[in-house]
Amino acid sequence: MKKNKILITGAAGQLGQEFVSYLEKTNFQVKALTRKEADFSDSEGLQGLESQLLKFKPDFLINCAAYTAVDKAEEQSALAEFVNADSLATLVYLAQKLDFRILHFSTDYVFDGTGDEPWTEEDEAFPINIYGLTKRNGEELLLDSELTLILRVSWLYSEFGSNFPKTIDRLLGEQEELNIVNDQYSSPTWTKPLVEFVVNNLLCNAELFDGTLYHYSEDGEGSWYDMASIINEKHGKRLNAVSSKEYIQVAKRPAYSKLDNTLAKEKLGLEPKTWQENLKEFLKIIQ
Repeated sequence: MKKNKILITGAAGQLGQEFVSYLEKTNFQVKALTRKEADFSDSEGLQGLESQLLKFKPDFLINCAAYTAVDKAEEQSALAEFVNADSLATLVYLAQKLDFRILHFSTDYVFDGTGDEPWTEEDEAFPINIYGLTKRNGEELLLDSELTLILRVSWLYSEFGSNFPKTIDRLLGEQEELNIVNDQYSSPTWTKPLVEFVVNNLLCNAELFDGTLYHYSEDGEGSWYDMASIINEKHGKRLNAVSSKEYIQVAKRPAYSKLDNTLAKEKLGLEPKTWQENLKEFLKIIQ
C-alpha cells in the first residue's frame, strides 16, 4: 500500500512542531521545512519551496507558515500580506502543477468580535486588524482552488514554543499577583488533539480538499482570565481580572471570537472535548 507523503511548512513553529512530532510516529513519509528551507517572506524563499516540492512530490502540504505577530503586523503590513496571502497564490499554482492537496490554517481574528453568538463559516469576515485582514486575504486565494481545505482555529497553545498557558504558568511560579484580561472570549485550542484530528480524519480523505473552509474549535468558550484561573489551581496566587482597555496594544483584538464547530462535527467527524478538559490535560504534561 502506498504511503502518503506529507510536507510540512513552517515546521519550527508550535503547530508545525506538533505535526512533526506526531507524524514521525505514523506510517506517513514526512518532510519538514523550516523558514530556512522555505521562506514565505520573499520570492527567493518560495523558489526554494518549489525545488523541495519537485524533489519530494508530496500528496499533502500542511501549511503552518504564517506571519502571526499581531501588533507588528500593523507596522509591517506588506510583509504580513506577502506571507499570509500573496505566497499562497504560489502554493496553489504549485499544487495544480504537481498535484498535491493543501491544508491551511486561518484564524478567528478574521471576525470583528461583535455579538455573543459563536461565529459560523457563513458569517461575513470583517477583520479589525492587519493580521486578520491578511489571513482573510489568504483564505480567499485558497478558496478559489479545488485542492485546498482551510481550518480556522483560535488561541493556539502547545508544548512547543511560547504561548499563553506556558507563560502564565511560569509567571505564577515567580510572582504573587497577576493582572489578566477578562473581556476577550474565544475557545483555547490545544495543538495535540488538533493534529491528531487532522491526521486521522483529513489526511486519509483527499476528497475533502475541495476548496472548503471549516471551523475547528474545542467545545465551550472562555476568557484569558478563565484560562489563567485553571492554570492557577496549582499555584494559588492572586489573579486580578482587568479590562483589555488597561493594556496598550497596537492592534485591536476581537472581543468575542468563539468559532462554531457544528459543520466540522457534521462533515468531518470532529468530536472535541471541552477546552477546560484539554487545558487540564496539557498542564499535567508541562507542570
